[in-house]
Amino acid sequence: MVYDPLRRPLLVHGGVLSDSGIEPDELWAFSLDGGPAWTRIGTLDRLRGRSYPMDVYDPTEDRLLACGGSGCPQVSALSLTNPVRWDAVLPPFPLLEPGARSRAAMVLDTRRRRYVVLGGDYSPADSAVWWFDPWQAPLWRSVRSDPAPILPWDAEYSREAVYDSLGDRFVLFDGYQVWTSPVDSTLQWTARYPTGVTLPPAPPDAHAAFDPRADRLYVASDSTVWARPVEDSGPWTELSFSNPGPRVTSAIAWDPVEDQLLAPFAAIPGSDHVRVWAVAPGPLSVTLRAANRTPDGIELEWRSVTAWGRAAALERREEDTDWLGIESLDFDVQGPASIVDPGARPGHDYDYRVAVATDSTLWHSDAVFVPDPASLRLALHGARPNPAVGSLAIRFSLPASGPARLEIFDVRGRRCWSAEVGGMGPGTHVLRPAPAVGWRPGVYFARLRRAGEERTARLVLVR
Repeated sequence: MVYDPLRRPLLVHGGVLSDSGIEPDELWAFSLDGGPAWTRIGTLDRLRGRSYPMDVYDPTEDRLLACGGSGCPQVSALSLTNPVRWDAVLPPFPLLEPGARSRAAMVLDTRRRRYVVLGGDYSPADSAVWWFDPWQAPLWRSVRSDPAPILPWDAEYSREAVYDSLGDRFVLFDGYQVWTSPVDSTLQWTARYPTGVTLPPAPPDAHAAFDPRADRLYVASDSTVWARPVEDSGPWTELSFSNPGPRVTSAIAWDPVEDQLLAPFAAIPGSDHVRVWAVAPGPLSVTLRAANRTPDGIELEWRSVTAWGRAAALERREEDTDWLGIESLDFDVQGPASIVDPGARPGHDYDYRVAVATDSTLWHSDAVFVPDPASLRLALHGARPNPAVGSLAIRFSLPASGPARLEIFDVRGRRCWSAEVGGMGPGTHVLRPAPAVGWRPGVYFARLRRAGEERTARLVLVR
């Protein structure tokens, strides 16, 4: 299972049907935008002879990579724009080392465009690392590890690893220990030994996911979820929940857009009803998705995965007046909440925010400005969020219809993307540039031009 940050589905490849033992070579997607739904992308040309293959998503090429597995050292790719067949894209592993692997970990070094394989069976106990750089000689190269992680037997055959683009490092989890290494020609592993005696279960019973912005590792096993900062050698903390949690027996994933942990194929203990579950362990956050003026007032669409189950209310103010409570707000378990403010008058601008009750006080979201269309001015608000993770979403305002152009430049002044946006009409809009551009992490500049006026904004993209 891998996460596609461009379209925001979870991609599930293969697996074993628990009631039949059949291993279909199918690809399914679970949508995280709009109504939740599974979509069967298709039955693929089977990667025969494999068990425990390693899958990774390549955002630059917009494709799914399947690497290794018992009996097959070849790396194959599946284009997500035309998922018809697997194509061999990288040379096989060397015959002797690391050989055909299973239960290893594969990650993508997005800064250097290198494919990296860590450990697995048929590899020595010093956690050998191999990587392939498609821009250099088309060969797999062995990378020495100093010092080598000392892993227990069961972790040698099943582990979790990620490439942390923010810290430019590998994070390796073997169930009992967390190891990190900067990405260099010679890896320098540092053990992040936890203090205390209470430890989460090790693979293969436990499954891990990593939140790069909070530098936090999550481990799920059965009905428990554990967490700890990677750089902190403190103890693992078991999360407590206000409602019964599902039993997690398969892979989990971190959703960086909504800051939530996702567990497909999980069920309440004692139930056969398997569903997709989510938990948002981070701080409270509420975002405004849409605001529309109607004859009945202003329609507001909010979203929060952390405010569900809490008492919340909409607040409004006009210019320098005090905040006024409008009406209670109920967030759905999927995150959305819609409300109409019938007291909004035409020709007036308003600020809105959401108040959420916590254990001891009221928490307030950031104020959001909703102008009257007649008072709109040309504005370029930049990326939301900024820095952006995985893909860009640019927010801007237009005062009226008419020719207008939005452009993005890199730090060298080269234009990377351009679009005519005047047809979107007056109002505030959010536009996602085409993923086919192949955005790389870095600093960009956006420019909005209309009727002789120009606005600029600085954008930062990370992966």
